[in-house]
Amino acid sequence: MLLLVDLLDLILLVLLIGFPIYWFIVLIKNEVKLNFIKYFSINVIVLAIVILFFAWWDSKSNYLLLEYYGYNFDGMNHNEYYKNVLPENKAEVDKLIRSNSGIGWSLKAFFGYFTLITYSLLVYPILKFFYKR
Repeated sequence: MLLLVDLLDLILLVLLIGFPIYWFIVLIKNEVKLNFIKYFSINVIVLAIVILFFAWWDSKSNYLLLEYYGYNFDGMNHNEYYKNVLPENKAEVDKLIRSNSGIGWSLKAFFGYFTLITYSLLVYPILKFFYKR
């Protein structure tokens, strides 16, 4: 289960980092006019969709892993929460609970989106510089 969660996280991360580079290469190879406008507009849309899914999946996968480890969400106290959790998994369950505490997945997506837009804006001039050389 943990392997599947990590694999999907890795795929989404590669997609988030690699899509702006891939889209730049596609536009350059097809010699599209107004490269930057098309590059940026498609990046905004695609990265918004992917970051929303990535943030949601991060939260959802934590709940799936907690269920997998036997965590009881309906417990009334600490002992009932951990009743079905094996002793060797308690540290992992504590880590998952802490990672779900705090801001929700929608706010994580909001902050991540603006970080990725900044990344996308930096990728274009850097790749344009290397392409012209």
